[in-house]
Amino acid sequence: MDSTRTTLTPAERNELAAVDTLRAALAAQFGARVTVGRAARFRGDPAFVAAVGGRLGPLSYDGPLGALRALGAQVSGDALPITVRGPVTGRAATLDASASSQFVSGLLLVAPALPAGLDLRHRGPALPSLPHVDMTVAMLRERGARVSAETDDPTDCRWQVPPGPLVGGTVDIEPDLSNAAPFLAAALVTGGRVTVPGWPARTTQAGDSLRELLAAIPHPTA
Repeated sequence: MDSTRTTLTPAERNELAAVDTLRAALAAQFGARVTVGRAARFRGDPAFVAAVGGRLGPLSYDGPLGALRALGAQVSGDALPITVRGPVTGRAATLDASASSQFVSGLLLVAPALPAGLDLRHRGPALPSLPHVDMTVAMLRERGARVSAETDDPTDCRWQVPPGPLVGGTVDIEPDLSNAAPFLAAALVTGGRVTVPGWPARTTQAGDSLRELLAAIPHPTA
């Protein structure tokens, strides 16, 4: 891997992949390996895992792990380290994703590759960061996936994705607009100037609302 090109080489089908999550709650990755009948073992930073009992703070893995079990995956453990083995044989799963929208996005990303597709429901407290799930849905549709989304009630949402191939092509990776917020706010409160290069003219990112939000706040002149 260099700054311009990344090469991915598929692992042997019987190889156990090791995914080191360090201190990040990368629950969205749990579905990626089970779709092709392989297995993966997820582990984290030993000191951090010991301090929080493997739960990574409030982000319990109960939601995505329960969904994977409902879909037929074999899951060993409820806290890091966790081993997940496929293949997935089911289609329908319900989870409480109120802790993180990544729980939904991670499953949606692999949904077209599932043999029976995916019928996923969130039931529980309001789903946070719904615009980020909408971004996932938009990206999948751009690649040819058929996604039905019912999200009017953030406490009871449903996504349906039939199986099917995705279309390849060239994709421009946008900068993370939400991460620009503290730097733009610093310019606002100091009367200075900050330039964020590459801000897309059209985007589904929730962070794009920063332009209107910050423009509406009175601020000192430089």
